Amino acid sequence: MRSVCNTLIHSGFNVEVVPTQEDEDYRNLVFISKNSNKRIGVLTSQKKLYSGLSDAEILTDEKPQLEFLNAEANIRWRKSCQKYFLSGYYSGQDRLWFR
Repeated sequence: MRSVCNTLIHSGFNVEVVPTQEDEDYRNLVFISKNSNKRIGVLTSQKKLYSGLSDAEILTDEKPQLEFLNAEANIRWRKSCQKYFLSGYYSGQDRLWFR
């Protein structure tokens, strides 16, 4: 999501990043953006989420890279969701409504 953030900043938005949770495997990032009066926007965040944005790509319509750049995070998210939702059934915490 560093590239999304970098794209917003270079498009002239002031960006605030708000994480929904601490644990990266269960976290979403909310980008709150507002037009900046300057050509380049500013990033603010209550927590340090990135080591930096200097190497993050700027996304353009001519070179759509978001799915490719986010592929590893998507796989981790899917595995975490499967583990979370299936763990109750295997551990006996939840009951199945069908057999």
